[in-house]
Amino acid sequence: MTENESELEARLRQHLTSGAPRIDIDEVMQVLDAPAALPPGRSTLRWGLTAFGVSAGIATGFLIASLMSTTPSPQAVGSPASSSADTTASPSRVGWMRSVLPGAVRETVMTSVAWNGTTYVATGSSQVQAAIWTSNDGVGWERARSLPDVDGVYLLDLIGTDEGFLAVGYRSNFPSTLDEAVVWRSSDGTAWHAVPDQPSLVGGGHMAEVAEEKGRYVAVGVDDAHGALAAWTSNDGQQWTDAQAPVGGPGSSIADITAFGGGFIAVGQDIQQTGEVGAVWRSSDGTSWQRVRADFGPGALTGLTQLSDQLVAVGGDGERATAWASDDGQSWRARPAPPTSGLVALTTEGSDLFVAPGQPTTAQLWRSSDGGSSWREVPGLAARTGDSIRTLAAGRSVVAVGDDGFVPLTWREP
Repeated sequence: MTENESELEARLRQHLTSGAPRIDIDEVMQVLDAPAALPPGRSTLRWGLTAFGVSAGIATGFLIASLMSTTPSPQAVGSPASSSADTTASPSRVGWMRSVLPGAVRETVMTSVAWNGTTYVATGSSQVQAAIWTSNDGVGWERARSLPDVDGVYLLDLIGTDEGFLAVGYRSNFPSTLDEAVVWRSSDGTAWHAVPDQPSLVGGGHMAEVAEEKGRYVAVGVDDAHGALAAWTSNDGQQWTDAQAPVGGPGSSIADITAFGGGFIAVGQDIQQTGEVGAVWRSSDGTSWQRVRADFGPGALTGLTQLSDQLVAVGGDGERATAWASDDGQSWRARPAPPTSGLVALTTEGSDLFVAPGQPTTAQLWRSSDGGSSWREVPGLAARTGDSIRTLAAGRSVVAVGDDGFVPLTWREP
């Protein structure tokens, strides 16, 4: 145990005996298997550039966030016209299983989870390196050990495909301000390899989101050299080419991308003279992009998924959540949203939508069984104060992945 870890353990034990709400010391200490040390000048993971909708400065403020179990009472919300259906939705799901991911470096923030038809894979990044876990059922997880060089690597997104999994992110080249985009691939989620260095990846940028359609991959992110959005395409996931980037003001960011209607749709945040606004971009093949002319209001769009034959996007402005639907990616209509300050993740399971709010100290899920017309809070998460859900995936069951700012966590529906 390092000197910093000893000091941290002493502070934790002092907290336990001070009469403050109790922290589960065993859960906390099992992840203290490596020190957390950012390169000088890098105080946070750069979530602001990837617009996950929450600040991911990985603080040790968990000392004031007790891990006491909570079971919030379910609430229902919907449009006035559909409020009568709020309490007649399908039965609530109870008994979600909360798990601590094994073998995690302390202060790991989870970034993505995906399902490829047989396996769940979850990615996370600490202040020093990337990490990956696999699970067949969403409850029992194993840390992948056959990885490329993980030092300074931050994996930001992950997709499951017919060929396995593909993860994207960046490698910090501190003290240089120009990062290097990285792409990792795996056939089974346990053994990974990095694609070879190539001009399109080492030019100073990072990939934040990725999608695939019929073997064509499209990634979007940030061009560090010019402070602008960036895009890449690949026909095999191995060789990547720079593409015409979506247009956005300085500081704009893309939070999610999905394949739809034979093309690709991306959502995020555009920075304009009037402030931050939600934004949607469309592309037929990922090589060129058009901004959708629609007013999504202040804030950002932070999640996107396909439900049946329509798109659903969610976001918020820090005071209220927003939801939108589209049949073609071009024309969008406002939809009811849960009564939260924002939404950062969503997924579909059959005809149900699941969304997670962006409140960093309250793990919640909301579900809609009528296409987003009404929402009901999911009970039985067994969440503890300080827990936060950051990303979702649906496979054999819905799996939520997050952390409490210190311990990486997963939840699986019964």
